[in-house]
Amino acid sequence: MDYEIVVSGLSFNATHGVYKEEKEKEQLFKVDISLLMSLDSSFSDDISNVINYEEIFTEVKKVIDSEPVNLIETLAKQIIDTMEKFNPLKVTVTIHKPETLLSKSSDNISVSLSKSFG
Repeated sequence: MDYEIVVSGLSFNATHGVYKEEKEKEQLFKVDISLLMSLDSSFSDDISNVINYEEIFTEVKKVIDSEPVNLIETLAKQIIDTMEKFNPLKVTVTIHKPETLLSKSSDNISVSLSKSFG
């Protein structure tokens, strides 16, 4: 049996971006992430049988707080790469960047990446 863990709206301030002002002034990033997992047949009502969503948050935060990158696509890929340690069947990450130079003309800019494993 498979199950999906979805964590939405994780909010961080960071200095990722292409433009000089994005690298100098923190801006808001929001992250949505889902992991499709296989539920072991020996499942019981114990946190050790599933992925603790706090661990997902911690890994996402490490990536967002790491060395600044130019592209939100790069952030999404780095987050997916860190999730591989949980042995997911599939990971989907959406990075929202609502405070861009286009903010006067849009509510949000986002990029979604997905990767299937095995």
